[in-house]
Amino acid sequence: MKRRKFIQLSSIGVVSAPLTNYASKSVHISADSPEVVVIGAGTFGVWTAYHLRQMGAKVTLLDAYGPGNSRASSGGETRYIQVNTDNNIIVQSAVRAYDLWKKVETESGEKLVLAAGYLTLSPDEQFHSFGLKRKKQLAEQGVHNVEVLNQNEIQYRWPQIYSEDITAGVYYDGGAAGSTLMARKGCRVVAQEFVKNGGTMTISKGTPIIKNGKVEGVNMGDKTLKAQHYVFACGPWLRQLFPNLLLPKLQVQRRDVLFVGTPAGDNRFSHPKRALPHIPQSKDRA
Repeated sequence: MKRRKFIQLSSIGVVSAPLTNYASKSVHISADSPEVVVIGAGTFGVWTAYHLRQMGAKVTLLDAYGPGNSRASSGGETRYIQVNTDNNIIVQSAVRAYDLWKKVETESGEKLVLAAGYLTLSPDEQFHSFGLKRKKQLAEQGVHNVEVLNQNEIQYRWPQIYSEDITAGVYYDGGAAGSTLMARKGCRVVAQEFVKNGGTMTISKGTPIIKNGKVEGVNMGDKTLKAQHYVFACGPWLRQLFPNLLLPKLQVQRRDVLFVGTPAGDNRFSHPKRALPHIPQSKDRA
C-alpha cells in the first residue's frame, strides 16, 4: 500500500478505529502495564502516541533509536508542508498538519515551522491556466495565499533564480500552503510533549509476539511488554515485523536525497530571506 493511499484512507476513517473505553476490553493486563503501546517514534508514531495520551490513554512509545534519529524516515533535517495537489483530502490533511505543528510549537516554545514559501516554475505556456485553476481549487478549501505569476514578476521577486526560460509560476506564501518543517527536531519535540503529558518513552526495539494471528505482546529483549492495543508505526520495517502479512503487499522504494550547497557567504537562498514584495503588474511588466 502506498503512503499516499494510506493517508487518504486514514483521513476518511477506513483504517482507523476508536480507542476509547479501554477498561472494557477483554485483554487482562497488570495495573502498571500500558493500555496502548506504540512502536516507532517517527512522525506517525509520535503523533499517534501524543493524541492517545491527550485522549487519556496510558501509552508507552517505543523506538529502537529514539525519535528523530538518522535511521528514521522522519529523521531528515527538514520536510515541507504544501498543498500543491488536486486531491482535496491531502490538502485538508496538510492544513490540519500545519495547525497541529503550530500548536505543539506554542506548547513547547520551540521553533519548528518556517514560513519559507513554496514556488513552482514551468516553461509550459499552459502553466498559467493551470495555476489559476489550482488557486481557485485551494481557495475553496480555505487556502488563500496563492499567487499566479508571469515571468517578469518572477524575475523581479527572485533575481537569484535563473528564469529566462520560465513562462509562469505559482507561489504558495507560507502557512499550510508552503512552509518548511524542522523534521528531526519536530519528532523529538512532539515526543517530549508526550512525555511531559504523562506518556512513557522507551528506547528499545519492539518485536511483535504473534499467536493465532493476534499480537499478544512486544518482545523487548529483556522483557515482554503487554497492552490492550498495539500500534506499529515502523515505516519500511513493517515488512520485517510482519513478513507473512506485509512482505508481499508493501514495496519499499529507495529515494536518493541530494544536498546542493551554495558558495560560502552566499545567503540568497537562506531562510528567512523571502521573495521581494509584490508590486502591481504594469503594461511593461505584464
